[in-house]
Amino acid sequence: MVVGPYAKTELFLNFGEGFHSIDARGTVTTQSPVDGSTLAPAPLLLKSRGAEIGARAKATEGLDSSIAFWG
Repeated sequence: MVVGPYAKTELFLNFGEGFHSIDARGTVTTQSPVDGSTLAPAPLLLKSRGAEIGARAKATEGLDSSIAFWG
């Protein structure tokens, strides 16, 4: 969602779910590098959730500024 309450300024909120790929080495490793014990391989894709909130402004022609907090 994006709203523009002031001239040349936007406030935004974004959130969603998707998939995140992990390091491929974790999907094929079956032995611990620390002690040699047997490990179960990790899945290649993991479900993830994220969000961000922030503001964008164009106070001067040719200069776009933004700040965002995300997690």
